[in-house]
Amino acid sequence: MIKVTKLFFSPFKSMHMTETSSFNLIPNIGIEGDRVFCFTRFLDEQDALRFQEDRKARNIINFLSMKHSPILNHYHFSLEDNEISLFKLHNKLISVQDKNFSTLQTIVDVFKQEEKLEESKIFLLYNPKQPFFDYIREPVISLINVESLKDFNHKNNLQIDLERFRGNIYVEGLAPFEEFKWIGKTITINQKEFEVLSAIPRCKSTHYPYKSIQADCNVPQLLQQTYNHVDMGIYLRPTASTIVDLNSSIQFN
Repeated sequence: MIKVTKLFFSPFKSMHMTETSSFNLIPNIGIEGDRVFCFTRFLDEQDALRFQEDRKARNIINFLSMKHSPILNHYHFSLEDNEISLFKLHNKLISVQDKNFSTLQTIVDVFKQEEKLEESKIFLLYNPKQPFFDYIREPVISLINVESLKDFNHKNNLQIDLERFRGNIYVEGLAPFEEFKWIGKTITINQKEFEVLSAIPRCKSTHYPYKSIQADCNVPQLLQQTYNHVDMGIYLRPTASTIVDLNSSIQFN
């Protein structure tokens, strides 16, 4: 039996994950509320607005993310009703009451001042209908087999935390890396079909424990040495709307 053990989503790409007991999945969007905000870099305002509104205009190099900015691990946002607050560790830096473009840039101003990045071209964007994905531009959900991570930790005498992989669905009940057998096929979650698109290649962002800016190991390198690949987890694409919770059933036929 394949059991869902943890569920997470992240309203702000590359930022603090929110653990939840359930979330809504919507075709062409993914998890409702997931990765609907993002920071960008190297863009002027006009290009940032195009990046915000058109998924096809997005280039992976323009995401400000953990891969090159581990300081993001010290920041998180909270969303309360219509209020957005930025925190550095436990200190609230700013709160705003709107999601429009100009208001969101007041958050950026505070972030840049805090990190002494006043000259950097950074924007905070919001699009709930076209969430911000990088390696795969279309809306996807990530699934991680907890037994795969346990096997990796055991073979390398490590205690890598699962949160650093920023998965959405964590499952148990599979042999290590058995989930890779699903690639190119479909699985069902609560009787709804999901296409299994690919394995998830891991990057430099996994060098850092969750919420830390101190790298503790080179995870992609160790994956390559241990398994001859750098993958942990798989991407799923929903084909119908459904609710996933901790009681959801997963089947592979």
